[in-house]
Amino acid sequence: MAEKQGRWLLASILALALLHGILYASLMPPWGLLDEEQHLHYVQHLVEERAIPTVGTTMLSAEIIDSAFDTERWAHFGWPAPPSRDPLAMGLEGHSYEGYQPPLYYAVMAPLYRLLPGTVLDKLYALRWATVALSLLSVFIVFRVSRLLAGGAVALPYLAALLMAVIPERTAAISRVNNDVALEVAAAALVWVCTLIALRGLTWRRSLLLGLLFGLTMLAKISGALLIVPVAGALWMARGTPRLGGHVMLAGVAAAAPVVPWMARNLRVYGDLTGSSGFARISPLQLPAFSWQGLLGAIWDLFRHFWFVWWKGAVASGNAVTLAAQALLTLLVVVSVAGLYRSLWGRGMRRPISDDAAPRRQVLLIFAAAVAAYGLVIVLGYFGSNFPLFGNRVLVPVLVPVIQGRYFLPVVVPAVILFCWGLAHVWQGDRLVKGSIALLAALSLLSLFGNLLPYHYYWSPLAARGELPMAGTVALPERGRMLVAQLISHKPASIRAVLPWLLPLFTASGIAAAATARRSQRLA
Repeated sequence: MAEKQGRWLLASILALALLHGILYASLMPPWGLLDEEQHLHYVQHLVEERAIPTVGTTMLSAEIIDSAFDTERWAHFGWPAPPSRDPLAMGLEGHSYEGYQPPLYYAVMAPLYRLLPGTVLDKLYALRWATVALSLLSVFIVFRVSRLLAGGAVALPYLAALLMAVIPERTAAISRVNNDVALEVAAAALVWVCTLIALRGLTWRRSLLLGLLFGLTMLAKISGALLIVPVAGALWMARGTPRLGGHVMLAGVAAAAPVVPWMARNLRVYGDLTGSSGFARISPLQLPAFSWQGLLGAIWDLFRHFWFVWWKGAVASGNAVTLAAQALLTLLVVVSVAGLYRSLWGRGMRRPISDDAAPRRQVLLIFAAAVAAYGLVIVLGYFGSNFPLFGNRVLVPVLVPVIQGRYFLPVVVPAVILFCWGLAHVWQGDRLVKGSIALLAALSLLSLFGNLLPYHYYWSPLAARGELPMAGTVALPERGRMLVAQLISHKPASIRAVLPWLLPLFTASGIAAAATARRSQRLA
């Protein structure tokens, strides 16, 4: 394939990823489900007070609270509003409780926040767009890592990047102001370097990058520490490197440099290395009671919510359509696992295995171990100290009522590559990958336009005012006008100006990306 054509194909995928995220970021209500009040206040506090919020002491700013009340945040989720604008009367929500989180994402966003004009609502939407733009690095990295591993499967990197761009749950997560995006990008870069080391060996530069990126993942979110799995795998594959101990020591020092000061600060302020005890002291959230049925349910939620969560306010819901989609995705994953097995052990492959394919297969095994490690910790952390083996010890408690796919963002690059690789090594594999892309894109649009927007901008506001109509009492055109009026009423002027252009631009990017998928048939 000509290099120029390849650049255009990749550009079309990145454009789709950008517009897909901006569509969510612009249309969804302000101060959304992922604690945006607290995440934005962290940035605001860094800029205005030149300090990190202290959990248990620092409260939300009056500016953010006023904006949440003025935009009727709680009505859009079907929740009762707090009794007053006094943060002390708002319970946990009045606290700046994300202050225990590491500062990487907030430090990256702080200069932009400082430069932005307008109200805090304008800045919220601008930072949403900036967060979506930041997430494009992950899409680019999944392309580059896939290219390292693909061998002769020239189409695979483009298809993997395209699939990652349309996963509904990932898009919903990266289109909000939250630190999961910084973790995803730092982790993607770390996986890239691990892959380079595993396939091409250790150099002093790669050792330094390995350590710095591992430190940055933990400076984005403490759960990045579990990426020690691919780091250890890469070092094991490079175990024949001369002066290996020096390389490992350099990587360790580079990783510790950004993390140790942060942990020392947590120890001084909160009395523990992660700072999570500060949140635990003010949080009313409780870990669920353990049962074997609950464990099976948690595993199922972990799998299906990687792809999408059918939100009703803060409750994960579903219907016959979502169940059918989940069943189809389950079947595709089973087929992918079968393809991975045949590929890794060389049985029944469509393409012969060359001698240089063995390192690539080992990298895929490391990827699988990293994904499995995150899955295990997420499920066990959901029950925490209620899990029978732990007694009174807590293993990374999740402290949320729903296991969400965004917890997999640190390993979304390995997960996407494994899924696409497995499908690509079965009969009609490329078509199965393209079918998966089409399915996920359709689910994303159905979730946004068929579920989230009607819920937030039609049913919930009516229910909050006690005006919920009986089925069939309001004509469909009138419902549409009510929904649109609600949708634009609490958007800043800058967002209202671009709303008419978003859907046509997204549609155009989707057509270009579909052409990319068709064109990929001729890449090999």
